[in-house]
Amino acid sequence: MKKILLIICLNIFAFALTPFSLEGLEETKVKISDKGKLLSKMEKKELTNKVIKELEKTGLKTDTKLYSKIILKVKSLKSKSKDIIFISLFVIEDVRMLNDIENIKMAITYKMDDFIDSTDPKEDIVESIEYLVSEFIDQYKDEN
Repeated sequence: MKKILLIICLNIFAFALTPFSLEGLEETKVKISDKGKLLSKMEKKELTNKVIKELEKTGLKTDTKLYSKIILKVKSLKSKSKDIIFISLFVIEDVRMLNDIENIKMAITYKMDDFIDSTDPKEDIVESIEYLVSEFIDQYKDEN
């Protein structure tokens, strides 16, 4: 009985949306941050262009004068036999607080993470970014 309850709970949480809302998001820039330099400049540029194309297919503008960015942040730790990679996709936007409408603040309005232990970091980073972007796009489509 406990196993069945656990399986049901895991299935509910596995298909739940993030606690963030993407309603009203119309335009954003895209940036890949890789402080560990696992990707070359050319690979980052190609991957950024690929992400931009996917976002534009959904109707999201990727050139804006507003401060709105999708950031894909890649962090890594090296162990003896593998690389441990942590990738986050988050959206940073200017927002107005209900109690302070005169001042605009910067906020993280969406965040999703992926954690990988890898023997082929470049390939796994690309796969992880594709996964995070597809999840983002699915939620964006559902909410807009």
